[in-house]
Amino acid sequence: MKRILILGLASSLLLFAGCPGSGRPKMAPVTGTVTFQGKPLEQGTVIFDIQGAPGGKAMIKDGKIVDPTTYKTGDGIPIGSARIAVYSTKPVESAPRPVDPNIPAGLQSSGGMSSVVSLIPTKYTRPDTSGLTCEITPKNNVINLVLE
Repeated sequence: MKRILILGLASSLLLFAGCPGSGRPKMAPVTGTVTFQGKPLEQGTVIFDIQGAPGGKAMIKDGKIVDPTTYKTGDGIPIGSARIAVYSTKPVESAPRPVDPNIPAGLQSSGGMSSVVSLIPTKYTRPDTSGLTCEITPKNNVINLVLE
């Protein structure tokens, strides 16, 4: 009976050792700044595209890179050579819609359609066109991205 229990425990340990997540890449903290035309970019997202590793992202808040995340908020970015993309958009509302006399007043919407516009040139929204790269090392990484 003890032998079966020991074999069962050993099998469980082997299965646990091979579970997904146990082979995650090493992560590192990332901070820094993002400027556009010489001014801090108010908001957005920085995407880190690292070959052979899951992609990571960080938020842009008042020109600062914060919350570097790959699996859970703040866990960092995988170590390696990264190509970078940056997204920064804001919602805009179009002009009000004209009143249509054929539609009952209660069913009409006077507001315009909401959409978003990019605050930066679209070339920065793809890692293969942005021209932005960095090396994520095991220590603290300070990355200063300058968008023109």
